[in-house]
Amino acid sequence: MNFENIFRSRLFVVILHICVWAIIFILPLYLESNFPPPMMNSRPGKLPNYENFRLLTSILNLSFIPLFYLNAFFFVPKFFNKKNWLVYLLLAILTVIVIIGLNILFRYLFIGPSIPFPIRIVIPVAIFMLLASTAFSFIRQNFKNEKIRKEKEAVNLKTELSFLRSQVSPHFLFNTLNNLVSLARKKSDLLEPVLLKLSGLLHYMLYESDHEKININKEIEYLSNYIDLQKLRFGDDVTLYFFKDAPADSTKEIVPMILIPFIENAFKHGTGFLNNPSISIRIVLIGDLLTFNARNKFNPLTEEKNYDSGIGLTNVIRRLNLLYPESRLEISREEDWHNVNLTIII
Repeated sequence: MNFENIFRSRLFVVILHICVWAIIFILPLYLESNFPPPMMNSRPGKLPNYENFRLLTSILNLSFIPLFYLNAFFFVPKFFNKKNWLVYLLLAILTVIVIIGLNILFRYLFIGPSIPFPIRIVIPVAIFMLLASTAFSFIRQNFKNEKIRKEKEAVNLKTELSFLRSQVSPHFLFNTLNNLVSLARKKSDLLEPVLLKLSGLLHYMLYESDHEKININKEIEYLSNYIDLQKLRFGDDVTLYFFKDAPADSTKEIVPMILIPFIENAFKHGTGFLNNPSISIRIVLIGDLLTFNARNKFNPLTEEKNYDSGIGLTNVIRRLNLLYPESRLEISREEDWHNVNLTIII
Protein backbone atom coordinates (compact mmCIF):
# COMPACT_ATOMS: atom_id res chain seq x y z
CA MET A 1 0.00 0.00 0.00
CA ASN A 2 1.50 3.36 -1.03
CA PHE A 3 1.52 6.52 1.08
CA GLU A 4 -1.50 8.04 -0.65
CA ASN A 5 -3.62 4.95 0.00
CA ILE A 6 -2.53 4.90 3.64
CA PHE A 7 -3.42 8.58 3.97
CA ARG A 8 -6.89 7.96 2.53
CA SER A 9 -7.63 4.77 4.48
CA ARG A 10 -10.41 4.79 7.08
CA LEU A 11 -8.10 3.44 9.77
CA PHE A 12 -5.67 6.30 9.25
CA VAL A 13 -8.50 8.86 9.45
CA VAL A 14 -9.84 7.32 12.68
CA ILE A 15 -6.37 7.28 14.27
CA LEU A 16 -5.80 10.87 13.18
CA HIS A 17 -9.06 12.00 14.81
CA ILE A 18 -8.23 10.14 18.03
CA CYS A 19 -4.79 11.77 18.16
CA VAL A 20 -6.21 15.26 17.63
CA TRP A 21 -8.82 14.85 20.36
CA ALA A 22 -6.21 13.30 22.68
CA ILE A 23 -4.07 16.43 22.24
CA ILE A 24 -7.08 18.64 22.96
CA PHE A 25 -7.71 16.69 26.17
CA ILE A 26 -4.12 16.30 27.33
CA LEU A 27 -2.87 19.83 26.64
CA PRO A 28 -5.12 21.59 29.23
CA LEU A 29 -4.25 18.94 31.84
CA TYR A 30 -0.57 19.45 31.10
CA LEU A 31 -0.93 23.20 31.47
CA GLU A 32 -2.83 22.74 34.73
CA SER A 33 -0.09 20.52 36.15
CA ASN A 34 2.51 23.22 35.44
CA PHE A 35 0.30 26.20 36.26
CA PRO A 36 -2.27 25.00 38.81
CA PRO A 37 -5.34 27.21 39.33
CA PRO A 38 -5.81 29.05 42.62
CA MET A 39 -7.40 26.91 45.33
CA MET A 40 -10.97 27.70 46.28
CA ASN A 41 -13.19 26.49 49.07
CA SER A 42 -15.26 23.48 48.11
CA ARG A 43 -18.64 22.51 49.40
CA PRO A 44 -18.74 19.77 52.05
CA GLY A 45 -18.85 16.31 50.48
CA LYS A 46 -17.70 17.57 47.11
CA LEU A 47 -14.42 16.89 45.28
CA PRO A 48 -11.32 19.02 46.17
CA ASN A 49 -11.01 22.27 44.24
CA TYR A 50 -8.09 21.21 42.04
CA GLU A 51 -9.79 17.97 41.08
CA ASN A 52 -13.00 19.93 40.48
CA PHE A 53 -11.21 22.18 38.03
CA ARG A 54 -9.66 19.29 36.14
CA LEU A 55 -12.95 17.41 36.00
CA LEU A 56 -14.83 20.46 34.73
CA THR A 57 -12.18 21.05 32.06
CA SER A 58 -12.38 17.43 30.90
CA ILE A 59 -16.17 17.50 30.71
CA LEU A 60 -16.09 20.74 28.69
CA ASN A 61 -13.58 19.25 26.28
CA LEU A 62 -15.65 16.09 25.98
CA SER A 63 -18.78 18.06 25.16
CA PHE A 64 -17.11 19.65 22.13
CA ILE A 65 -16.78 16.25 20.38
CA PRO A 66 -20.50 15.78 19.62
CA LEU A 67 -20.72 19.47 18.65
CA PHE A 68 -17.87 19.05 16.15
CA TYR A 69 -19.17 15.90 14.45
CA LEU A 70 -22.85 16.85 14.59
CA ASN A 71 -22.05 20.06 12.77
CA ALA A 72 -19.60 18.45 10.31
CA PHE A 73 -21.69 15.44 9.33
CA PHE A 74 -25.26 16.69 9.73
CA PHE A 75 -25.76 20.45 10.02
CA VAL A 76 -23.36 21.51 7.25
CA PRO A 77 -24.32 18.87 4.60
CA LYS A 78 -28.05 19.00 5.32
CA PHE A 79 -28.57 22.72 5.78
CA PHE A 80 -25.50 24.92 5.22
CA ASN A 81 -24.57 23.42 1.85
CA LYS A 82 -28.20 23.62 0.74
CA LYS A 83 -28.27 27.34 1.68
CA ASN A 84 -30.77 26.84 4.54
CA TRP A 85 -28.63 29.19 6.58
CA LEU A 86 -31.33 30.28 9.03
CA VAL A 87 -32.13 26.68 10.01
CA TYR A 88 -28.41 25.93 10.24
CA LEU A 89 -27.79 28.92 12.51
CA LEU A 90 -30.73 28.09 14.78
CA LEU A 91 -29.65 24.44 15.13
CA ALA A 92 -26.04 25.41 15.83
CA ILE A 93 -27.05 27.93 18.50
CA LEU A 94 -29.51 25.47 20.05
CA THR A 95 -26.84 22.75 20.18
CA VAL A 96 -24.35 25.11 21.88
CA ILE A 97 -27.02 26.15 24.42
CA VAL A 98 -27.87 22.49 25.17
CA ILE A 99 -24.18 21.61 25.64
CA ILE A 100 -23.61 24.60 27.94
CA GLY A 101 -26.80 23.78 29.87
CA LEU A 102 -25.73 20.15 30.40
CA ASN A 103 -22.29 21.29 31.57
CA ILE A 104 -23.83 23.75 34.08
CA LEU A 105 -26.18 21.04 35.33
CA PHE A 106 -23.28 18.61 35.75
CA ARG A 107 -21.29 21.26 37.62
CA TYR A 108 -24.03 21.92 40.15
CA LEU A 109 -24.85 18.25 40.67
CA PHE A 110 -21.34 16.82 40.99
CA ILE A 111 -18.88 19.66 41.57
CA GLY A 112 -20.63 22.57 43.25
CA PRO A 113 -20.42 26.32 42.71
CA SER A 114 -16.92 26.70 44.16
CA ILE A 115 -15.49 27.07 40.63
CA PRO A 116 -17.34 29.56 38.40
CA PHE A 117 -18.48 28.24 35.05
CA PRO A 118 -16.12 29.71 32.39
CA ILE A 119 -18.84 30.99 30.09
CA ARG A 120 -16.53 33.65 28.58
CA ILE A 121 -14.19 30.88 27.45
CA VAL A 122 -16.77 28.30 26.46
CA ILE A 123 -18.65 30.46 23.94
CA PRO A 124 -15.57 31.48 21.89
CA VAL A 125 -14.33 27.88 21.98
CA ALA A 126 -17.76 26.64 20.82
CA ILE A 127 -17.72 29.14 17.95
CA PHE A 128 -14.21 28.02 17.05
CA MET A 129 -15.36 24.37 17.07
CA LEU A 130 -18.25 25.23 14.75
CA LEU A 131 -15.91 27.00 12.35
CA ALA A 132 -13.33 24.20 12.52
CA SER A 133 -15.93 21.49 11.93
CA THR A 134 -17.42 23.48 9.03
CA ALA A 135 -13.97 23.75 7.45
CA PHE A 136 -13.44 20.03 8.08
CA SER A 137 -16.75 19.26 6.37
CA PHE A 138 -15.79 21.35 3.31
CA ILE A 139 -12.35 19.72 3.05
CA ARG A 140 -13.88 16.25 3.47
CA GLN A 141 -16.43 16.98 0.74
CA ASN A 142 -13.72 18.29 -1.58
CA PHE A 143 -11.70 15.10 -1.06
CA LYS A 144 -14.81 13.06 -1.80
CA ASN A 145 -15.59 15.08 -4.94
CA GLU A 146 -11.99 14.72 -6.12
CA LYS A 147 -12.14 10.96 -5.55
CA ILE A 148 -15.40 10.72 -7.52
CA ARG A 149 -13.91 12.85 -10.30
CA LYS A 150 -10.81 10.63 -10.56
CA GLU A 151 -12.95 7.49 -10.54
CA LYS A 152 -15.07 8.90 -13.37
CA GLU A 153 -11.93 9.83 -15.30
CA ALA A 154 -10.55 6.33 -14.77
CA VAL A 155 -13.80 4.82 -16.06
CA ASN A 156 -13.77 7.19 -19.03
CA LEU A 157 -10.18 6.28 -19.82
CA LYS A 158 -11.01 2.58 -19.75
CA THR A 159 -14.01 3.25 -21.96
CA GLU A 160 -11.88 5.23 -24.39
CA LEU A 161 -9.24 2.50 -24.40
CA SER A 162 -11.91 -0.08 -25.16
CA PHE A 163 -13.12 2.22 -27.91
CA LEU A 164 -9.62 2.48 -29.34
CA ARG A 165 -9.24 -1.30 -29.24
CA SER A 166 -12.50 -1.64 -31.15
CA GLN A 167 -11.36 0.87 -33.76
CA VAL A 168 -9.20 -1.59 -35.69
CA SER A 169 -10.22 -0.71 -39.19
CA PRO A 170 -12.42 -3.42 -40.74
CA HIS A 171 -10.70 -2.62 -44.03
CA PHE A 172 -7.33 -3.26 -42.41
CA LEU A 173 -8.40 -6.67 -41.09
CA PHE A 174 -10.23 -7.55 -44.31
CA ASN A 175 -7.22 -6.72 -46.50
CA THR A 176 -4.84 -8.49 -44.13
CA LEU A 177 -6.95 -11.66 -44.25
CA ASN A 178 -7.14 -11.44 -48.06
CA ASN A 179 -3.37 -11.12 -48.18
CA LEU A 180 -3.09 -14.16 -45.92
CA VAL A 181 -5.31 -16.13 -48.30
CA SER A 182 -3.12 -15.04 -51.22
CA LEU A 183 0.04 -16.07 -49.36
CA ALA A 184 -1.54 -19.42 -48.49
CA ARG A 185 -2.38 -20.10 -52.14
CA LYS A 186 1.17 -19.26 -53.16
CA LYS A 187 2.49 -21.36 -50.27
CA SER A 188 4.64 -18.39 -49.41
CA ASP A 189 7.15 -18.51 -46.59
CA LEU A 190 5.72 -15.16 -45.41
CA LEU A 191 2.45 -16.77 -44.32
CA GLU A 192 3.63 -17.91 -40.90
CA PRO A 193 5.40 -14.66 -39.84
CA VAL A 194 2.41 -12.61 -41.01
CA LEU A 195 0.03 -14.79 -39.02
CA LEU A 196 2.24 -14.42 -35.97
CA LYS A 197 2.29 -10.63 -36.37
CA LEU A 198 -1.50 -10.49 -36.68
CA SER A 199 -1.87 -12.79 -33.67
CA GLY A 200 0.52 -10.65 -31.65
CA LEU A 201 -1.32 -7.50 -32.69
CA LEU A 202 -4.74 -8.83 -31.63
CA HIS A 203 -3.36 -10.36 -28.40
CA TYR A 204 -1.81 -7.04 -27.41
CA MET A 205 -5.00 -5.12 -28.12
CA LEU A 206 -7.26 -7.54 -26.27
CA TYR A 207 -5.12 -8.39 -23.24
CA GLU A 208 -1.90 -6.43 -22.84
CA SER A 209 -3.55 -3.04 -23.25
CA ASP A 210 -5.70 -3.64 -20.16
CA HIS A 211 -2.70 -2.70 -18.01
CA GLU A 212 -2.36 0.85 -16.76
CA LYS A 213 1.16 1.02 -18.22
CA ILE A 214 3.30 -1.35 -20.24
CA ASN A 215 6.98 -1.69 -21.15
CA ILE A 216 7.94 0.68 -23.96
CA ASN A 217 9.45 -2.14 -26.04
CA LYS A 218 6.15 -4.04 -26.01
CA GLU A 219 4.37 -0.92 -27.24
CA ILE A 220 6.96 -0.44 -29.99
CA GLU A 221 6.64 -4.11 -30.96
CA TYR A 222 2.86 -3.64 -31.27
CA LEU A 223 3.37 -0.59 -33.48
CA SER A 224 5.91 -2.49 -35.58
CA ASN A 225 3.48 -5.36 -36.14
CA TYR A 226 0.79 -2.90 -37.19
CA ILE A 227 3.13 -1.14 -39.62
CA ASP A 228 4.41 -4.44 -41.06
CA LEU A 229 0.87 -5.57 -41.75
CA GLN A 230 0.14 -2.25 -43.43
CA LYS A 231 3.23 -2.81 -45.57
CA LEU A 232 1.77 -6.13 -46.63
CA ARG A 233 -1.53 -4.43 -47.42
CA PHE A 234 -0.16 -1.59 -49.58
CA GLY A 235 3.02 -3.21 -50.88
CA ASP A 236 5.01 -0.93 -53.17
CA ASP A 237 2.12 1.49 -53.65
CA VAL A 238 3.21 3.45 -50.56
CA THR A 239 6.72 4.55 -49.70
CA LEU A 240 7.12 3.71 -46.03
CA TYR A 241 9.96 4.61 -43.68
CA PHE A 242 9.93 3.33 -40.11
CA PHE A 243 12.73 3.92 -37.63
CA LYS A 244 12.78 2.80 -33.98
CA ASP A 245 15.50 3.18 -31.40
CA ALA A 246 14.98 2.10 -27.79
CA PRO A 247 17.29 0.12 -25.47
CA ALA A 248 16.30 -3.55 -25.55
CA ASP A 249 16.63 -3.76 -21.76
CA SER A 250 14.71 -0.57 -21.07
CA THR A 251 12.37 -0.69 -18.06
CA LYS A 252 10.53 2.48 -19.04
CA GLU A 253 6.76 2.16 -19.29
CA ILE A 254 4.09 3.98 -21.26
CA VAL A 255 0.30 4.06 -21.37
CA PRO A 256 -0.69 1.42 -23.95
CA MET A 257 -2.04 2.46 -27.34
CA ILE A 258 -1.29 6.13 -26.78
CA LEU A 259 0.59 6.44 -30.11
CA ILE A 260 -1.41 4.19 -32.44
CA PRO A 261 -4.08 6.81 -33.35
CA PHE A 262 -1.37 9.02 -34.91
CA ILE A 263 -0.07 6.09 -36.98
CA GLU A 264 -3.59 5.05 -37.98
CA ASN A 265 -4.24 8.63 -39.03
CA ALA A 266 -1.09 8.64 -41.15
CA PHE A 267 -2.20 5.52 -43.04
CA LYS A 268 -5.80 6.70 -43.29
CA HIS A 269 -4.95 10.06 -44.85
CA GLY A 270 -1.54 9.25 -46.35
CA THR A 271 -2.77 6.59 -48.75
CA GLY A 272 -5.38 6.45 -51.44
CA PHE A 273 -5.73 8.94 -54.29
CA LEU A 274 -2.33 10.56 -53.92
CA ASN A 275 0.66 11.02 -56.17
CA ASN A 276 3.56 9.08 -54.70
CA PRO A 277 2.03 8.47 -51.25
CA SER A 278 4.68 8.46 -48.56
CA ILE A 279 4.67 7.84 -44.79
CA SER A 280 7.54 8.30 -42.33
CA ILE A 281 7.37 7.17 -38.68
CA ARG A 282 10.15 7.59 -36.13
CA ILE A 283 10.24 6.51 -32.46
CA VAL A 284 13.30 7.22 -30.29
CA LEU A 285 13.80 6.72 -26.56
CA ILE A 286 16.76 8.48 -24.91
CA GLY A 287 16.80 8.14 -21.14
CA ASP A 288 13.24 8.92 -20.07
CA LEU A 289 12.48 11.13 -23.08
CA LEU A 290 10.39 9.53 -25.81
CA THR A 291 10.26 11.29 -29.18
CA PHE A 292 7.64 10.32 -31.74
CA ASN A 293 7.36 11.72 -35.27
CA ALA A 294 4.79 10.82 -37.93
CA ARG A 295 4.89 12.44 -41.35
CA ASN A 296 2.70 11.66 -44.33
CA LYS A 297 1.55 13.14 -47.60
CA PHE A 298 -2.08 14.14 -47.92
CA ASN A 299 -4.39 15.76 -50.40
CA PRO A 300 -5.09 19.35 -49.25
CA LEU A 301 -8.20 19.57 -51.43
CA THR A 302 -9.99 16.59 -49.89
CA GLU A 303 -8.47 16.31 -46.41
CA GLU A 304 -8.14 19.92 -45.26
CA LYS A 305 -11.37 20.01 -43.27
CA ASN A 306 -11.60 16.56 -41.72
CA TYR A 307 -7.95 15.63 -41.09
CA ASP A 308 -7.94 16.48 -37.39
CA SER A 309 -11.63 15.86 -36.69
CA GLY A 310 -11.45 12.15 -35.93
CA ILE A 311 -12.76 10.91 -32.57
CA GLY A 312 -9.70 8.72 -32.04
CA LEU A 313 -7.29 11.64 -32.47
CA THR A 314 -9.39 13.90 -30.24
CA ASN A 315 -9.48 11.24 -27.53
CA VAL A 316 -5.75 10.59 -27.61
CA ILE A 317 -5.00 14.31 -27.31
CA ARG A 318 -7.26 14.48 -24.26
CA ARG A 319 -5.58 11.40 -22.78
CA LEU A 320 -2.17 12.96 -23.35
CA ASN A 321 -3.23 16.13 -21.55
CA LEU A 322 -4.55 14.09 -18.66
CA LEU A 323 -1.86 11.41 -18.31
CA TYR A 324 1.17 13.32 -19.56
CA PRO A 325 0.47 17.00 -18.80
CA GLU A 326 4.11 17.90 -19.51
CA SER A 327 4.06 16.28 -22.95
CA ARG A 328 4.56 18.45 -25.99
CA LEU A 329 2.47 17.80 -29.08
CA GLU A 330 2.84 19.74 -32.31
CA ILE A 331 0.63 19.07 -35.34
CA SER A 332 1.43 21.05 -38.46
CA ARG A 333 1.06 21.09 -42.26
CA GLU A 334 3.62 22.02 -44.86
CA GLU A 335 2.16 22.15 -48.37
CA ASP A 336 0.98 18.54 -48.92
CA TRP A 337 2.74 17.08 -45.86
CA HIS A 338 1.16 16.48 -42.47
CA ASN A 339 3.51 16.38 -39.46
CA VAL A 340 3.04 15.11 -35.90
CA ASN A 341 5.82 15.70 -33.35
CA LEU A 342 5.34 14.41 -29.82
CA THR A 343 7.70 14.32 -26.84
CA ILE A 344 6.80 12.51 -23.62
CA ILE A 345 8.71 12.03 -20.39
CA ILE A 346 8.02 8.43 -19.31
